[in-house]
Amino acid sequence: VIPVGSGVVSGGMRVFVLGNNFILVFTNVITATSHLQYVAINSTNPTLIGSNTDIAAVYIPATTLAWDGYVAAGKLLLAYNTTSGGQAIKVTYLTAGLTLVTAVTFAASIATMVSVTADETNASNPAIYVSFYDLGTTTGYTLAVDQNLHTLLAPTQIIASGTALNITSVAQNGICSVAVEVSNTYSFAPGTGTPTNFVDGITITLASATV
Repeated sequence: VIPVGSGVVSGGMRVFVLGNNFILVFTNVITATSHLQYVAINSTNPTLIGSNTDIAAVYIPATTLAWDGYVAAGKLLLAYNTTSGGQAIKVTYLTAGLTLVTAVTFAASIATMVSVTADETNASNPAIYVSFYDLGTTTGYTLAVDQNLHTLLAPTQIIASGTALNITSVAQNGICSVAVEVSNTYSFAPGTGTPTNFVDGITITLASATV
């Protein structure tokens, strides 16, 4: 049970290790509004539990999780879908001291599925990649920021069409590799209608994005 002082926990959650804390990130519905929140639990004394705290006071959830996070350079980098201030993907980070910085906004971007990863080839100056997919438009994009949230790559299309079921990513040596599970069904008898999903691989650099 996720300890919260108010609201109803909804949807999936993820757990990260940041400094001396486990950070539980989850959707919390408070007065009919979905918040993206976290609870910090001390990793050496798990009886020390913080209160549920907003990452985003307005978060637009999806069953596929419209947010993700990744720990790099002593920070928990987070990207999420929101309509606060207009439809956008926002990227922020939480420090080991549990300070949340002001998010940067990628206006008009929309996601029903998100993957965040970091290229830590230069561990002191990692590049953070956010890959996201929108079921409504069946398109996907990747953007990149540095550890201080300065834009390195504006949202660049990596998926032109198709129904994606899952998305994940990894980055190293200046290249981000994205794997997407694509929905597909067998169209020939006698197996017509049998699911035959497959995985597409996409590579992105800060100079270009290619399928």
